[in-house]
Amino acid sequence: MRKSSLNTAASSLSAKAMKTLPKVLVYFLFVSILTSGCQHKSDPGSILLSGQLTTPAEDRVHLYFIDTSGFTPVDSVKPKKNGEFSFSFTPDEPGFYLLKSGERQPATLVLHPGDSVFVTLTKNNISNISGGREAAQYGLFSANVQRALKRMDSLAMVIQQSRHSRDFLQIKKRADSTYASIFNNLRYDAVRFLMDYPAFLSQLLVINGKLRQAAFFEAYTDTAWFFYTDSTLRDHYPANRYVINHHKRVA
Repeated sequence: MRKSSLNTAASSLSAKAMKTLPKVLVYFLFVSILTSGCQHKSDPGSILLSGQLTTPAEDRVHLYFIDTSGFTPVDSVKPKKNGEFSFSFTPDEPGFYLLKSGERQPATLVLHPGDSVFVTLTKNNISNISGGREAAQYGLFSANVQRALKRMDSLAMVIQQSRHSRDFLQIKKRADSTYASIFNNLRYDAVRFLMDYPAFLSQLLVINGKLRQAAFFEAYTDTAWFFYTDSTLRDHYPANRYVINHHKRVA
């Protein structure tokens, strides 16, 4: 009698378990999918690059990878009617990129895996960059260079318009002095950038930067700065293609 009761209870429990099993499986399957989705969403290697065109147009937005030997197309997208656009991709390593659309001022970007960067591309003014590990900081330096170039263009126009004036030599002398001041200020900014951001890959863009034909750092007179960038960057990016190429040049 006792044995029969135990068998009946066991059968009852088994039936309940069979009814509950599908619900348990569905629950664990749901948790697995949710966990997998969260992991994909927070992929540490993907870059989200989004932006805005201040004047909407039919032009596509093009993204190029700046290699040590040239430009390689990465992708292009058609912006929305309001000018918004976005790219999402997973790079092998930190690198330099160029974002361009039509006749707008292109933006040079320093992007790291996991970055989220927003760029405003304008038609006549300087592009605005925010976010990322170092994209925003280099964007500020690049914007200063663009402003300096605009000032130099204005000075050149003044000189051109004054070439038949009796005061031409004085005007030219003042313009030359202003040129020198603009360059020296940017050179100071470049030195500060190297000192303030020793772990930034964009050091390579700064140390190889120019204002028109005048280099911020000369290969022979500024060897100390080339050795400095080579040392600091190899500590942080020993296998990076840009750093390896820079090291060969310094050596």
